[in-house]
Amino acid sequence: MSDPQDRYRSFLRDHVAPGLRSLGLRGSGTSYVLPDDGVWAIVGFQSDGRLTAQGIAAFTINLTKADKAAWARVRDDRPWYPAKPPASGASGMEPAECIRIGNLIPVDASLYDRWWLLDDGTTHPFLEHPLSGPLRLNSYGSPQPAHEVAKEVVAAIRDHAIPWFKGEHRVALPGAEWP
Repeated sequence: MSDPQDRYRSFLRDHVAPGLRSLGLRGSGTSYVLPDDGVWAIVGFQSDGRLTAQGIAAFTINLTKADKAAWARVRDDRPWYPAKPPASGASGMEPAECIRIGNLIPVDASLYDRWWLLDDGTTHPFLEHPLSGPLRLNSYGSPQPAHEVAKEVVAAIRDHAIPWFKGEHRVALPGAEWP
């Protein structure tokens, strides 16, 4: 069995990155930027190493956006801020706005975090995270090949993250009607 984190890195490199680049994003590994002259629009993949001992790599997607001019002004007062907001972990770093992609995807009258699993090269959802309770990971309900879940991840970024970066998408609130 290969190392779960190695599978995760290979999955991002071989399956997800080409799809993100086809959407116009630039980057590699766990951080991608949608080029824009006025706004930082950053996609960050976050893994959860707590399942590594079980041979599983779990990941979710964090989104960060910030007006570039406002970010530069804040950096004048807070020189410890990086040149651009971090892909993951910018929560609380004003003026950055951060959200998990699961908060943009409407689900059955509930608001869930969204995680995916990589297990022995096959990506599949699970409905109960042993450490944080019920999660909605994808709609398939059975194991899916890595390239199929990569398509789902890229579609989620295309259909939910990019519109959110452009101010055209709202958060999916529990019980809200969704067009």
